[in-house]
Parts: sequence; structure tokens; C-alpha cells
Amino acid sequence: GVAIGVAIAFVVILVATRNLIVTALCVVTISCSLVCVMGAIVAGGWQLGSAEALSMMILTGFAVDYVVHLAHAYMQSFAISRLERTHDALKELGISVFWGMLTSSISAAVLASLQLQFFAKFGIFFLLTIVFAYLWTVLFLMPLLATVGPQPQRLQTQPAAGLAAGLAAEPDKPIVG
Repeated sequence: GVAIGVAIAFVVILVATRNLIVTALCVVTISCSLVCVMGAIVAGGWQLGSAEALSMMILTGFAVDYVVHLAHAYMQSFAISRLERTHDALKELGISVFWGMLTSSISAAVLASLQLQFFAKFGIFFLLTIVFAYLWTVLFLMPLLATVGPQPQRLQTQPAAGLAAGLAAEPDKPIVG
């Protein structure tokens, strides 16, 4: 189930970024966060049963959230250098991703405090997934993109009026090649 979720994430990220290198880096990041979740659960003394397997399958999608948002913002940046593109991505979406992580963490903590064992376990899984996915995205993926992420091959300069006309004519064609 987790492998299918990661495969679906690969396709979604590839469509969102239109770049195989960024997609591969994102899948590595997602995989690392999921391994950390599983490691934390095993280190906590839990046996990996059907409830844990179901939780991991469901939460694979949550591990994709921060990765796809920041990777897409990186690819949409008009900056020329990798570091500037990373800064642009974090400036544009960093605060939104942070607040999304914080509000999801609060809701997961409430879920983890319930007395029904399935919901409490799911809340802990949810909280671990959110925290690890956020940390791996911000502390691993973004520095990785700043180091080895794709750079635009050339910058096409267009006058302001021409830019609007160019976007209207070819909305899916990136201006930065």
C-alpha cells in the first residue's frame, strides 16, 4: 500500500513540477520521512499490525503535501540560480506550509488524545508523519534543491505587454526554459 502511494506521489509531483530530477528528489524525501515514522513507531515499542499498516497507507498522502508545494514553487521561480529559486519558494510558500503543518499538528495531537485506541494510534501516526514530512522537506529537500536542483537553461526577456500576450497564447509553456 505504501509503495502504491509513493508511486502515485511520483506521478503527481512529476505533473506538478514537470521535472524528473525534482520528482526523484521529492520521492527520496517522502521515503525518508516515512522511514522515520516507521522507525519511531517501532522504537516506541509498537508492533506493526493491520491498524499500523492502514495508517501508513493513508498517511503516505500527507507526506507528499509539503514536498509538492515547495517543489512546485521552486520550479515556478523566475530566479536564475538554484539558491535564489530556493529562497523564492520559501518566501512564497514557506509561511503557508509552516502554518499548515502547525494546524495539522494541533488536530493530530487532539486525535492522539482520544481514548479509542485506533484513533489515538492514528493521531500519533498523523502527528509523526506531519512533523517528519515538514522537517525532511525544509531541512533536506530545500537545501538539496539549492545545491543540485535544476536551473533554468536561459531566461527569455519579454516586455511587459508581450509577457501577458505570451502567457495568454501559451499558458502551459514556461517562460524560464
